[in-house]
Amino acid sequence: MITSLKTASSSSAKSDWPVKVDLFGIGVSCVTIDAACEAILRAARLRESTAVSAFSVHALIEVVSDARLADKVNNFAMITPDGQPVRWALNWLYSAGLRSNVRGSDLFWKVCEQASYDGVPIYLYGGTGETLALLRAKLVDSFPGIQIVGAESPPFRPLTPQEDAEMVARVNDSKAGIVCLGLGSPKQDQFAAAHVGRIHAVQLCIGAAFDFMAGTKATAPLWMQG
Repeated sequence: MITSLKTASSSSAKSDWPVKVDLFGIGVSCVTIDAACEAILRAARLRESTAVSAFSVHALIEVVSDARLADKVNNFAMITPDGQPVRWALNWLYSAGLRSNVRGSDLFWKVCEQASYDGVPIYLYGGTGETLALLRAKLVDSFPGIQIVGAESPPFRPLTPQEDAEMVARVNDSKAGIVCLGLGSPKQDQFAAAHVGRIHAVQLCIGAAFDFMAGTKATAPLWMQG
C-alpha cells in the first residue's frame, strides 16, 4: 500500500499532483508517464510556478548527499522515477505497481506533443546553440502546432544577478507554461529550486534530453538504460 508523503508543494500547489513516497529521504512520485504528462499540462495551463524533475539513481544519490538541495527538491511538485532501479524500489517498498520507468527524455517528448495539441507555449533553456537549433527544428517538424516561445543557451558559468533577472523577465514575458531545463543533474535541479516563485511556469528538468532528441548525443543501448 502506498503511503503519501506530505511536502510543501503538496499543500500549496494550485493543481493536483501524483502522490509522493519517501525514498531515502527524497519524495519520489508513484506515477506513470501518462499521469505525469497530464499533471504537468494541467499546471502549465494555470502557469503554476513549480518544478518537476526525473530522477535516475545517479540523480537520487547526488541529491541525497546534499542536504540543502534535498530540502529544496522535496518542494518540487513531482519527481518521476527515471531509472529502473528507482522504479523497482517504489514497487518493492510501496507496492506501486509501476510497469515502466519515466525517463526524462520520454517525458519531455510526450509533454511537447501534448502541449502542441493544447496550445501551451514552451520555452527551451539549456544546451548549446547548435543543439537548440536542431532540437527546435525537430520539434516543429514532429509537432506542427507546437509553440516554442523561446530557446536559450546559457553561459557555462553562474549568471550574474542582472543576467538572471533579465532571463526571468524574458521567460515570463514569453507567457510560456512550461520551461524545459536541459542543464544536467544536479545543476538543473538547483536552477529550478532557485526560480520557483520567480518563473511563472512549470520548470521541467529533463537532463540530456535536448542532446538525445537533437541527435547530438547518442542514448545508451536499451539493455543499459535504467
